[in-house]
Amino acid sequence: MQIPAHKIKFLAAALLILGCTLDPTDSFNVDTNTTFDLGEVPQSTRIVSVDIDALTKTTITLNMDVTIGAMYTIHLLHPLGGDPLAVTGFTATTQLVTVELDYSTISDGLYDIVLIDTQGNSTRIPILLER
Repeated sequence: MQIPAHKIKFLAAALLILGCTLDPTDSFNVDTNTTFDLGEVPQSTRIVSVDIDALTKTTITLNMDVTIGAMYTIHLLHPLGGDPLAVTGFTATTQLVTVELDYSTISDGLYDIVLIDTQGNSTRIPILLER
């Protein structure tokens, strides 16, 4: 059974009119005056050293020089690109921060660890995971 063309046109016009009458700025009740605190403006984003646990070879200790109060993320990336395999975020409470990362679920291979601040500055270092 076919639906007559005039009914399809009527339904399409009704949907178009209904869609145009909805207020797109408040359709999800989003407060546009919301502010987000991204911490202090980062002045330093640097990886000082990387140590891989000799026993497990999956725990990585990063020592970083950062800005107190600034927010950072650490990404584990495949060197050829793609989505991050692991992401860890933190707010710096001291200038020299030590973070231990457990990558036991990540397969062996060559990866990049990238430290990124809220201004988009980043530091990238290669790392080899092998067990």
